[in-house]
Amino acid sequence: MQINLENLFYIGSFIGTIVFIGSFYGTTKKKLLEIELDMKEIKSDRIDIIDKLARIETKLDFLTKEK
Repeated sequence: MQINLENLFYIGSFIGTIVFIGSFYGTTKKKLLEIELDMKEIKSDRIDIIDKLARIETKLDFLTKEK
């Protein structure tokens, strides 16, 4: 195989395509991990809110039973 400008162009295009796909995959994976972390944070916040509401409900039950 003789190396000329056309072959170098094809080789460079192939390498560039691989780099582009790799960077796209890396960026997408990073964004998906960020979304997953946000979802876990929202879930833990939701659990905290439910716990606080349960405590308030218990206090209200206690207050209504006293009277």
